[in-house]
Amino acid sequence: MRRFFMAAALAGVLATTAGAQWGRGFGRGSAAGQPAQGMTPEARLERRLEFLATYLNLSEGQKAQFKSAYEALNTKTQSTLQKVQELRLKLQEAVRNNAGAPAIQALANQLGQLHAELIAARAQTWASLLGLLTQEQRDKLEKLCPRGCGLGVLGPGGLGVGLRGGARL
Repeated sequence: MRRFFMAAALAGVLATTAGAQWGRGFGRGSAAGQPAQGMTPEARLERRLEFLATYLNLSEGQKAQFKSAYEALNTKTQSTLQKVQELRLKLQEAVRNNAGAPAIQALANQLGQLHAELIAARAQTWASLLGLLTQEQRDKLEKLCPRGCGLGVLGPGGLGVGLRGGARL
Protein backbone atom coordinates (compact mmCIF):
# COMPACT_ATOMS: atom_id res chain seq x y z
CA MET A 1 0.00 0.00 0.00
CA ARG A 2 2.87 2.33 0.79
CA ARG A 3 4.39 1.71 -2.63
CA PHE A 4 1.10 2.65 -4.25
CA PHE A 5 0.95 5.90 -2.31
CA MET A 6 4.54 6.72 -3.25
CA ALA A 7 3.79 5.93 -6.90
CA ALA A 8 0.73 8.18 -6.79
CA ALA A 9 2.78 11.00 -5.27
CA LEU A 10 5.45 10.57 -7.96
CA ALA A 11 2.75 10.61 -10.62
CA GLY A 12 1.51 13.93 -9.25
CA VAL A 13 5.00 15.40 -9.50
CA LEU A 14 5.34 14.09 -13.05
CA ALA A 15 1.95 15.50 -13.94
CA THR A 16 2.95 18.93 -12.72
CA THR A 17 6.25 18.80 -14.62
CA ALA A 18 4.58 17.65 -17.82
CA GLY A 19 1.91 20.32 -17.45
CA ALA A 20 4.63 22.94 -17.37
CA GLN A 21 5.75 21.75 -20.81
CA TRP A 22 2.37 22.78 -22.23
CA GLY A 23 2.89 26.28 -20.90
CA ARG A 24 5.46 26.98 -23.61
CA GLY A 25 2.80 27.49 -26.24
CA PHE A 26 -0.18 25.34 -25.56
CA GLY A 27 -2.33 27.51 -23.37
CA ARG A 28 -0.68 29.30 -20.48
CA GLY A 29 0.03 32.09 -22.89
CA SER A 30 0.17 32.51 -26.61
CA ALA A 31 3.16 33.49 -28.66
CA ALA A 32 1.98 37.09 -28.26
CA GLY A 33 2.08 36.68 -24.49
CA GLN A 34 -1.67 36.75 -23.93
CA PRO A 35 -2.59 34.74 -20.85
CA ALA A 36 -5.14 31.96 -21.16
CA GLN A 37 -6.50 32.60 -17.68
CA GLY A 38 -10.17 33.34 -17.52
CA MET A 39 -10.86 31.35 -20.67
CA THR A 40 -13.49 28.66 -20.66
CA PRO A 41 -12.26 25.06 -20.92
CA GLU A 42 -13.81 24.87 -24.37
CA ALA A 43 -11.95 27.99 -25.51
CA ARG A 44 -8.67 26.63 -24.13
CA LEU A 45 -9.28 23.35 -25.94
CA GLU A 46 -9.96 25.18 -29.21
CA ARG A 47 -6.82 27.27 -28.75
CA ARG A 48 -4.65 24.24 -28.12
CA LEU A 49 -6.13 22.33 -31.02
CA GLU A 50 -5.49 25.32 -33.29
CA PHE A 51 -1.89 25.42 -32.15
CA LEU A 52 -1.37 21.70 -32.74
CA ALA A 53 -3.17 21.82 -36.08
CA THR A 54 -0.96 24.65 -37.28
CA TYR A 55 2.29 23.40 -35.77
CA LEU A 56 1.86 19.80 -36.92
CA ASN A 57 -0.02 20.64 -40.13
CA LEU A 58 -2.86 18.31 -39.16
CA SER A 59 -5.33 17.25 -41.81
CA GLU A 60 -9.02 18.02 -41.32
CA GLY A 61 -9.59 14.37 -40.41
CA GLN A 62 -6.81 14.46 -37.82
CA LYS A 63 -8.21 17.69 -36.34
CA ALA A 64 -11.64 16.12 -35.99
CA GLN A 65 -10.19 12.97 -34.38
CA PHE A 66 -8.07 15.02 -31.95
CA LYS A 67 -11.06 17.11 -30.93
CA SER A 68 -13.24 14.04 -30.52
CA ALA A 69 -10.60 12.28 -28.39
CA TYR A 70 -10.13 15.34 -26.17
CA GLU A 71 -13.86 15.75 -25.69
CA ALA A 72 -14.26 12.05 -24.86
CA LEU A 73 -11.44 12.33 -22.32
CA ASN A 74 -13.07 15.38 -20.78
CA THR A 75 -16.39 13.57 -20.47
CA LYS A 76 -14.71 10.45 -19.08
CA THR A 77 -12.69 12.30 -16.43
CA GLN A 78 -15.08 15.06 -15.37
CA SER A 79 -16.67 13.16 -12.48
CA THR A 80 -13.29 11.83 -11.34
CA LEU A 81 -11.88 15.37 -11.25
CA GLN A 82 -14.82 16.47 -9.15
CA LYS A 83 -14.21 13.58 -6.73
CA VAL A 84 -10.52 14.56 -6.54
CA GLN A 85 -11.48 18.10 -5.59
CA GLU A 86 -13.90 16.85 -2.91
CA LEU A 87 -11.32 14.44 -1.47
CA ARG A 88 -8.66 17.16 -1.35
CA LEU A 89 -11.03 19.29 0.72
CA LYS A 90 -11.79 16.35 3.02
CA LEU A 91 -8.07 15.68 3.43
CA GLN A 92 -7.38 19.34 4.23
CA GLU A 93 -10.18 19.28 6.77
CA ALA A 94 -8.84 16.07 8.31
CA VAL A 95 -5.40 17.63 8.70
CA ARG A 96 -6.85 20.83 10.21
CA ASN A 97 -8.93 18.79 12.66
CA ASN A 98 -5.92 16.73 13.72
CA ALA A 99 -7.42 13.48 12.42
CA GLY A 100 -5.47 10.35 13.14
CA ALA A 101 -3.01 8.78 10.75
CA PRO A 102 -5.41 6.01 9.65
CA ALA A 103 -8.07 8.53 8.56
CA ILE A 104 -5.53 10.64 6.68
CA GLN A 105 -4.00 7.55 5.06
CA ALA A 106 -7.41 6.33 3.92
CA LEU A 107 -8.19 9.67 2.27
CA ALA A 108 -4.74 9.81 0.70
CA ASN A 109 -5.17 6.28 -0.69
CA GLN A 110 -8.53 7.20 -2.22
CA LEU A 111 -6.98 10.32 -3.74
CA GLY A 112 -4.09 8.28 -5.11
CA GLN A 113 -6.47 5.82 -6.74
CA LEU A 114 -8.36 8.65 -8.44
CA HIS A 115 -5.11 10.16 -9.70
CA ALA A 116 -4.11 6.76 -11.09
CA GLU A 117 -7.43 6.58 -12.97
CA LEU A 118 -6.84 10.04 -14.45
CA ILE A 119 -3.30 9.20 -15.49
CA ALA A 120 -4.44 5.98 -17.17
CA ALA A 121 -7.22 7.76 -19.06
CA ARG A 122 -4.85 10.48 -20.25
CA ALA A 123 -2.18 7.96 -21.24
CA GLN A 124 -4.68 5.91 -23.25
CA THR A 125 -5.91 9.01 -25.03
CA TRP A 126 -2.35 10.22 -25.70
CA ALA A 127 -1.40 6.82 -27.14
CA SER A 128 -4.39 6.87 -29.47
CA LEU A 129 -3.60 10.44 -30.58
CA LEU A 130 0.01 9.57 -31.31
CA GLY A 131 -1.26 6.74 -33.49
CA LEU A 132 -3.05 9.31 -35.66
CA LEU A 133 0.15 11.19 -36.49
CA THR A 134 2.51 10.55 -39.35
CA GLN A 135 6.15 9.89 -38.49
CA GLU A 136 7.03 13.41 -39.65
CA GLN A 137 4.41 14.90 -37.31
CA ARG A 138 5.61 12.74 -34.42
CA ASP A 139 9.19 13.87 -35.01
CA LYS A 140 8.09 17.50 -35.04
CA LEU A 141 6.14 17.03 -31.80
CA GLU A 142 9.18 15.31 -30.25
CA LYS A 143 11.24 18.42 -31.02
CA LEU A 144 8.61 20.66 -29.42
CA CYS A 145 8.48 18.66 -26.19
CA PRO A 146 11.26 16.09 -26.03
CA ARG A 147 10.16 14.88 -22.60
CA GLY A 148 6.57 14.42 -23.71
CA CYS A 149 3.85 17.00 -23.87
CA GLY A 150 1.45 15.12 -21.68
CA LEU A 151 -2.25 15.72 -21.82
CA GLY A 152 -2.59 18.72 -19.65
CA VAL A 153 -4.97 20.11 -22.19
CA LEU A 154 -8.15 19.25 -20.35
CA GLY A 155 -7.23 19.42 -16.76
CA PRO A 156 -4.46 19.88 -14.27
CA GLY A 157 -1.17 18.29 -15.09
CA GLY A 158 -0.21 15.93 -17.87
CA LEU A 159 1.39 12.56 -17.70
CA GLY A 160 5.08 12.75 -18.44
CA VAL A 161 5.01 10.21 -21.26
CA GLY A 162 7.57 10.63 -23.98
CA LEU A 163 6.92 10.00 -27.64
CA ARG A 164 9.67 7.41 -27.92
CA GLY A 165 10.23 5.08 -25.05
CA GLY A 166 7.41 5.29 -22.56
CA ALA A 167 7.50 6.93 -19.19
CA ARG A 168 10.32 9.30 -18.48
CA LEU A 169 11.21 9.99 -14.90
